[in-house]
Amino acid sequence: MVNKAASLGVLNLLAGKALRAPLWLLISALLARVLGPEGLGSWSMILAAGMLMNQLLLHWTQSITQRFGRVEWLDSGSLDSTFSIRLPLLVAGTMLALVALFILPFDWLQRFFGIRSGEVHVLLAMLAFWCMAETQALQQVRERFVHLAWAPISADLVLMGAIAAIALIPMFNEATLAERLQFLLLAMACGWGGWLAWELRGIGFRFPLRSFSWSRLSSQMLFAIPLVPGFLVGYLAEWCDYFLIRHFYGEYEIGLFHPAYQYLLIFIGLPTALVSVLLPRAVQHFEEKGAVAIDLLVKRDAPRFALVWGVLILIPLTVLPGLFLLLVGEAFTSSAALLSIMLAVVPGAIAQHLFGVVYFLQGRLLISTFAFFLVKLLVNAALSAFLLPLIGVTGAAYGVVFSYMILQWLFVIFAVPDHRLLARFAGVLLWCQIIGLLLCLFDGIVPRLLIGCAALALSFCCIRFTPIFDAREIAAVLPQRLKRHEQWLLYWLARPST
Repeated sequence: MVNKAASLGVLNLLAGKALRAPLWLLISALLARVLGPEGLGSWSMILAAGMLMNQLLLHWTQSITQRFGRVEWLDSGSLDSTFSIRLPLLVAGTMLALVALFILPFDWLQRFFGIRSGEVHVLLAMLAFWCMAETQALQQVRERFVHLAWAPISADLVLMGAIAAIALIPMFNEATLAERLQFLLLAMACGWGGWLAWELRGIGFRFPLRSFSWSRLSSQMLFAIPLVPGFLVGYLAEWCDYFLIRHFYGEYEIGLFHPAYQYLLIFIGLPTALVSVLLPRAVQHFEEKGAVAIDLLVKRDAPRFALVWGVLILIPLTVLPGLFLLLVGEAFTSSAALLSIMLAVVPGAIAQHLFGVVYFLQGRLLISTFAFFLVKLLVNAALSAFLLPLIGVTGAAYGVVFSYMILQWLFVIFAVPDHRLLARFAGVLLWCQIIGLLLCLFDGIVPRLLIGCAALALSFCCIRFTPIFDAREIAAVLPQRLKRHEQWLLYWLARPST
């Protein structure tokens, strides 16, 4: 029963991920149309400020729920003790946020984010991000995987409803940009706030909470606080180009960069669906066989997954820039060009996800979540700062491409001491990156399709004439309806076993 429930949860997570990717493509396109480039730039900087405040003041405490709350839930079916520990931290974080937004004489929002009179906007963004993370943490602790899969989609639909209201209701025609942004942020906060209230009701959350011991508070803070530097580096790695573009140009240029970069992040994140299935099995295999499990993952499984990913993603990458321009409108023509450049990193994006599992099994999370992303941040910031004044926002796109490609190689090179195990995957990763770079050289859909089809044919040749896939293994997993084509499929997908 447990295995069946877990399998159902994984299927829901995969389905939710598959559905949310095109949904976010649509949301980004709708935001671009109702806000325009400059308004979209303001929206992105408000989200950046809200996310920073949430990461530094509130989000780090959720690791206490995920680590210690899970144990409490299994032992007692309650999270009262965990929340009694976290409540003072949440209150203190909220008070610091209010002081930073409304009391500090130094206008840091204007200085660093270019936000004028946007304190309420940033507060709403912070609350929305906190409610989202809190909801998902509770769902993970309680293993409510179906809710974890579909809660983001329902919250996205609330935001889409707010966007539709702005586009269709006449009174919003006279609304200022600040009023439109506040309405969208309020909808976002309410969507996730409703889910959080539902999850808290499910655990029987109520006041007063249990009393807590200061010794437990200090020990759990010592567990959670070391995660803050990693959060900060991850935040800066994601948002540094926004700050640099604003420094050299302004909100209009940020608005051009934002939708292209968000589409890139969606496609880079797609392999996480694979990891959600692979990780539990990898952990079990590692517990049974130790280092042998890692060797098999690196030498056998990772090249297979990477090559299949590179093949499956090729055609979507060739047509996406044209589809993107159709969705967001002619005002974002420059964004489509930026997207076609940045998509070069997508074929190799699976490397950091697959080898992230290796570092997780080895317990080397500080390296994978902090050191590697710090290198990416430094490369991205240095290259973008150098190129932005010379070639415009395109310079930031090149900074993204080369920093992500370096990140992918870092995950691979330092995964295992025996680099001979990595030779096959290194060849696949190099091939995927070459394909991505070739695609980014062309803007038109016809040349991109020609390059994509040629790369697809060469990839099948690679599959056919290298021992990446074993014929017996493919035959064992073929669905019954494909059995009549087994001989033809094995001829093209695997080198015969010897």
